[in-house]
Amino acid sequence: MPPPTQSGSKSTSLAAQADNTKVPTLSDSELTSNVSKRSKRRKEEIGESEMLAFKSEILCMFGEFEKKQQQYFLSLQSLIEQIKEQNAKL
Repeated sequence: MPPPTQSGSKSTSLAAQADNTKVPTLSDSELTSNVSKRSKRRKEEIGESEMLAFKSEILCMFGEFEKKQQQYFLSLQSLIEQIKEQNAKL
């Protein structure tokens, strides 16, 4: 088992090496650029998904409109037939 002073000096040596090591970092402009690009991409993704949801909603509403339009048309045809029948009886 090594004496405590050797272990202590080894960790001190490692700490000194760590202090002298340069960690690569991005400049502020690089960070800003990366964040800006990521933000733009995210906005586009959200925008695209919201647009697809909106289109889907519009198509659904249009489908409901067509159903109601068909129902009104059938009701109108039925009323026309009833009026014709009543006019024929007179």
